[in-house]
Amino acid sequence: MCFLLLMHYDFAVLSFNHAAEVDDGKKNLYARQLCILIHEALEDIPAVFGGDFRKDILSMPNGVTHLSLISGVLKTLSGLRKMDQASLSDIRNFVAAHRDHDALRQLEVMRRIDTRWLLALSTVFVEFLGNMAKALIPLLTEMGNPRVVIGHLLKK
Repeated sequence: MCFLLLMHYDFAVLSFNHAAEVDDGKKNLYARQLCILIHEALEDIPAVFGGDFRKDILSMPNGVTHLSLISGVLKTLSGLRKMDQASLSDIRNFVAAHRDHDALRQLEVMRRIDTRWLLALSTVFVEFLGNMAKALIPLLTEMGNPRVVIGHLLKK
């Protein structure tokens, strides 16, 4: 959950700065940073909520229910990944990570960042973060239940 909160905070700050900025160069910098954040999230979130996490959830009394809810939200991320991964990877690799030293190619990729595309992508991404938080709240509530805590301690 903390991972998602930190990601959401970074996203909120970058989104605000992107929206409020009037200088085109700075606005493009914030757009590139937003693209990197989303790109990294598309790679990291499935790993964070992968096998070990799922195994731990299933050890909870209502684990199957929690896993079903969280898995449903995670599936929306795979749709986002299929639609926009290639564009995000180009921005990350050619511009932000400076993997390609061709300055003209970098400028071309930078110019192609469409604000409407980024806004639509950002809307879907922030909706995902909100839905993930909603899905995790019942799990966290159950984890804090004294009976569950004592039950886990007794198992060890």
